[in-house]
Amino acid sequence: MTNSEMLAEAARLVMRCMNTLDRSLETCDHCGVTRNPNWTEAKMHTQLIAVNAKLNRFARQLRGEE
Repeated sequence: MTNSEMLAEAARLVMRCMNTLDRSLETCDHCGVTRNPNWTEAKMHTQLIAVNAKLNRFARQLRGEE
């Protein structure tokens, strides 16, 4: 996967989370993140963890660590 492809994938994940957060009125008691009320707390945390992992991996690859 190229850097451009990784950045695009990370951006898609972030936008998906942002769109979810924009439609939501609930707040997660553990992390304070506003979430879609149709999602379970576990699913929201899983999505945020996935976004963070992809962004961290992309940053490491840009630095030449992977």
